[in-house]
Amino acid sequence: MKKTLLSLLIFSLLFSAFGCASSNDKNSESRYFAPVQDAKSSLWGYIDKTGDYVIEPKFQSESIFAANGLAAVQDADNGLMGYIDETGDFVIKPKFAVARDFAANGLAGVKDAKSETWGYINKKGGYVIKPEFAYTQDFAKNGLAAVMDVDTGMWGYIDETGIYVIQPKFQRATDFRENGFAVVIDAESGRSSYIDKTGEYVTEQQFYHALNFAENGLAFVSDSENNLYGYVDKTGEYVIKPQFRVANTFAANGLAAVQDAENELYGYIDETGNYVIDPQFREAFTFNANGLAAVQDADNGLMGYIDETGGYVIEPKFQNVYDFAENGLALVWDGDSGLRGYIDKTGAYVIQPQFTKAWNFGKVN
Repeated sequence: MKKTLLSLLIFSLLFSAFGCASSNDKNSESRYFAPVQDAKSSLWGYIDKTGDYVIEPKFQSESIFAANGLAAVQDADNGLMGYIDETGDFVIKPKFAVARDFAANGLAGVKDAKSETWGYINKKGGYVIKPEFAYTQDFAKNGLAAVMDVDTGMWGYIDETGIYVIQPKFQRATDFRENGFAVVIDAESGRSSYIDKTGEYVTEQQFYHALNFAENGLAFVSDSENNLYGYVDKTGEYVIKPQFRVANTFAANGLAAVQDAENELYGYIDETGNYVIDPQFREAFTFNANGLAAVQDADNGLMGYIDETGGYVIEPKFQNVYDFAENGLALVWDGDSGLRGYIDKTGAYVIQPQFTKAWNFGKVN
């Protein structure tokens, strides 16, 4: 009898543990929604990975869901923007002229419908920073956001209380990146350079055009003398001399797409500036985390995906393509109909082309 009771107890514990594990696995499974424009109504809704609507098309415009589970959408009736949850119901009523995604700090930039100035709201829709700027950018991880001053038209940076930490003195300013630098355009020279979080220039060099640094510590910049692009390190010194007609950020695999100045085709270089994939494409884009890069074929003008050897993994047969999302699907424009659908990494349609417009899948928390 004792053995029977003991056996039942062990079985019960094992069943409970299995049940809890299964429940936890199910709860932890990530979900992804994609915003799509319905071909019949021209309104926007959201689909899941099966292509079925999880939020029926009823909005004038949309965005992907932020980490807090809210997405900015434009109401089809009054034309104003608010925020919905994953059920499609408004959590923050449509009352803004423009609304952007929530940043990691829980604040979203919005354009006030009455004053037509920009401020920041929290997830309840209340102003945390009152609308008093001509334009705003999202908050970066260092807690600073680039804003355009309504009086001077110059750009500076505010903290999460709305106070200027870096006074508005730049012709243009961009978000701070993880390396602590931001690209700004100097008001006097009209040239681009890099600043730190104190607003001080970190390099003496100024460039005709500059972009933020990649993970490998290199940034592509344009030389003002010949309008060619090269790559500089954090000191502003050239590591790869200006020699390309167009350049792109280095991917995690150490390759960057560039346009050759002589034959005007695109290829990929390594961190020494040498071609790893010879220039042979009409256009080329940064490698995705799955090891594939979107390219436009020089012969037929259609787009496909290559691997790190430069060989086609997905043949060029689409009018346009996007990077693969975290759920393994990529948005493409069908080569025949021009409608949008979604493919897997073999190039096969998982969701048939049927939407007039669409965006990539994003995670919904």
